[in-house]
Amino acid sequence: METVNILWTGGLDSTYRIIELSKLPVTIQPYYILDHGRKSKKHELRAMDRISKEVKANPDTKAELLSVKTIHDSDIKTDSNITEAWKIINKKYQLGSQYDFLARFAKQYGLKLEVGLEASERSKAANTIKSETKLKKKTTSLTGGGEHSVYQIITSSSSNEAVLLFENLLFPATLWHMSKLDEVEAYKNLGFGKTIYKTWFCHNPIFGLPCGHCNPCKDCLNEGMAFRVPHTGYILGAIRNLCFKPLKAFKHLINKK
Repeated sequence: METVNILWTGGLDSTYRIIELSKLPVTIQPYYILDHGRKSKKHELRAMDRISKEVKANPDTKAELLSVKTIHDSDIKTDSNITEAWKIINKKYQLGSQYDFLARFAKQYGLKLEVGLEASERSKAANTIKSETKLKKKTTSLTGGGEHSVYQIITSSSSNEAVLLFENLLFPATLWHMSKLDEVEAYKNLGFGKTIYKTWFCHNPIFGLPCGHCNPCKDCLNEGMAFRVPHTGYILGAIRNLCFKPLKAFKHLINKK
């Protein structure tokens, strides 16, 4: 069977792709980059564990879902060319720093890595790719039935910086044409409507709840996904912000002195 290497974070997009691939006769190898400073890592790992069990137990699963390979961020080698390319792109599009280490990771391990990304106008990564590259669709007919389709950049029609960042990344063709609300319906159509509530997205959880104030939480609120942000977490997050922002400001003043 074809092996699909995929970045999995436990979030909505990458989990949808795992579920979609589970309906195909492929071997799925998920990767997770462990950032030791990431406050949400235990929630993401727990989400992936719960969802993995659910996918494997589903009678319609055709794929072999392998255990998640966890890569420590400190084990990813430096690459000055890639990092410089990211800095140039970041100045133009405010592209997340994850695309620096993802490019270095994929190159280091010799992977073509699927990254769950839908082409939302709010997505800085999608806007970067649309502006700096041209994409081509690659479709593979699978032994056992079905097709595996992804987009990859055309290196000859992309900026030098974009080639360094995206040449080893693949973008699922279905997700590229979906909005978040389209994804919700697609989850339901695949029989995994309840799984949406098991995915994780918040960067600054409070008492195990999404805070409602970090960027992923704001995206949920702005993209018709407010049901994913519980009122309790939002209120606790607001209280935390009120308490800690003055403290941070005070520490900043002390450090300046």
